[in-house]
Amino acid sequence: MKTKRRYFIVMALGVVMNEALYAFCHYFQLPLWLDTSGTVFAAVVLEPTAGLIVGLINNFYLAITSGNNQDMLFYAVSAAVAVIAGIGLRRNGRIVWRRLPMVMGLMILSNCIIVNILMLWVNKGVVGSHWAMIFYNQAIAWGWPEVLSSIFGTCIVKIMDSIATCLLLPVFFYCLPKGLKSPIDISDSTLSSEKL
Repeated sequence: MKTKRRYFIVMALGVVMNEALYAFCHYFQLPLWLDTSGTVFAAVVLEPTAGLIVGLINNFYLAITSGNNQDMLFYAVSAAVAVIAGIGLRRNGRIVWRRLPMVMGLMILSNCIIVNILMLWVNKGVVGSHWAMIFYNQAIAWGWPEVLSSIFGTCIVKIMDSIATCLLLPVFFYCLPKGLKSPIDISDSTLSSEKL
């Protein structure tokens, strides 16, 4: 398959994954967002730049459909995970699944830092989801200050979201048709040159 066509298909699939998984989590009120799953997928299957583009399209779409232009600020999260996953999971061009725990840890750290800065700056410390509010209220019940409770609520959701995104990544990669994978990934074992 031609490279341009492969890039277009995988990136389009990444955008659909972002929106579909976000809608699924929102509909069932899960303690996850999964709105960067397609971004991470494109960054790993293709390259970090592809993930950056998928994340930009996703955040632009969310800003338009929600009517809240501040959603574009959360592109910082998409950009961070695209770079972390796209660079962190590849060595010499090959996907190295043994690096997944390290990548997961870096994603958790970056997500918590970026989202909390934006939450404190843009939302004045008001948490942005149903589940974050539940964890916020629990921290308040423990006697924590409001700011720490907001950070706690947001971090718990982002931790679960990052873990779920990283655990779904090998599943999505395994389900991807061979024609959409990099030739170097096809020549290796089922998932990569190195076992999980």
